[in-house]
Amino acid sequence: MRRLRRFFALSAPQQWLLLKTLSLLAAVRLGLWVLPFRTVLRMVEALRRKDLSRPDAPSYSSAGEVIWAVKAASRYVPEATCLTQALTAHCLLGRLGHPAKLEIGVARSKEGALEAHAWVEVGGETLIGSLPDLSRFSKFPPLDTKMQSF
Repeated sequence: MRRLRRFFALSAPQQWLLLKTLSLLAAVRLGLWVLPFRTVLRMVEALRRKDLSRPDAPSYSSAGEVIWAVKAASRYVPEATCLTQALTAHCLLGRLGHPAKLEIGVARSKEGALEAHAWVEVGGETLIGSLPDLSRFSKFPPLDTKMQSF
């Protein structure tokens, strides 16, 4: 009940952003469970270029608001990993015209296990997925989403 009160205490643009983000985050998470990664990536890129907002919907433009919405919505989506959050933020930021860059990297843990992490940068600043030791991850080259059509 407390969460519902907090939701209705938000402004209309924040409510709309949170609902849009929650639905996209859930779709990305589901896609990562059942589809090949390349297919999910191509779908995210297609959505990133398409404006799906209603004409009468309140607008939002702040990258900070998008990151807030992704972090808030991720608490309600099971296993909303760094990859799920990064893909969602990348999509929403791109639709707002922010030059968001999706980064995926790998590193070895102290025990020697391979670890992967995803994050989003805008202008060299990490907006989502920041870690204290992020520099230890070796970045993959930019992902080509145009290799195959879906």
